[in-house]
Amino acid sequence: MKLLVLLAVVAAVQAKAVNNLADLEFVNKYVTPISSISSYQDASPRIVAGSPVAQGQIPWQALLVMDSAGLCSGVLVSSEWVLSAAHCLKSYTSFEIVLGGTSRASTQDNTVTEYARQVFIHANYDAKTIANDIGLLRLASLVTYNAFISAARLPSLSQISASFEGSSALVSGYGRTSSSSQAASNELLQTDVTVIRNDVCAETFGSLIETSNICTVGASGKSPCEHGDSGGPLVFAEEDRKYTLIGLVSFGVQNCPANTPAAYVRVTSYLPWISQNTGIVLRP
Repeated sequence: MKLLVLLAVVAAVQAKAVNNLADLEFVNKYVTPISSISSYQDASPRIVAGSPVAQGQIPWQALLVMDSAGLCSGVLVSSEWVLSAAHCLKSYTSFEIVLGGTSRASTQDNTVTEYARQVFIHANYDAKTIANDIGLLRLASLVTYNAFISAARLPSLSQISASFEGSSALVSGYGRTSSSSQAASNELLQTDVTVIRNDVCAETFGSLIETSNICTVGASGKSPCEHGDSGGPLVFAEEDRKYTLIGLVSFGVQNCPANTPAAYVRVTSYLPWISQNTGIVLRP
């Protein structure tokens, strides 16, 4: 299953509103292995070997449509704010945000379409190194929570130093569904993955992997991939059986071959930035 790359930049202490098209650049990177790391290719992560999602199953999932053309994913984190990948936000001036739905191809009940009235991109986002690939979209109006739309739970302050290594996690999005297909999925897909150590991930991506990244690998070729996954949520179930957001889809290996890692923004690295820019009160 291929994850729709919704780029959400939410980690800068000095974030700034995106008001000038000249300041925007869509880089949406799904990169090549370290052996040819100088060769980048613009792309959008996808979910390979995923399964369909029922409405209400992932109520924090957002579908981003940029300038009526680009596609990414995002994560509702409050009634007013959506997180995504910075590379999804940099080249566009208008953002349509669909909440509560699981299909791009058909009209569904219980969905809400909003627009962004303000966009924040992490001040230290670097398109070349894909560092700080996080951003925020402020909705034009507050959304009402229901069985189909609700915010993802952010990690607690006590989890800031947690690695989550070995944890089973869930990633979702609208990206490509196979390495041979270039089309984004019409349906929201999800897949199970496992969080791996950053040093293992760096064997593929080298210095692109920083402490502010988190990585996963999936069994049987399952992974996020291109055209619709970027900026989408990586969550894991805690002991209370509730899901917590720990990552945002950021980049991976070109063409998403099986059994290769995928890299995400590590949400715990940006909790202070998120709270400062949104006013969200963090759990202790």
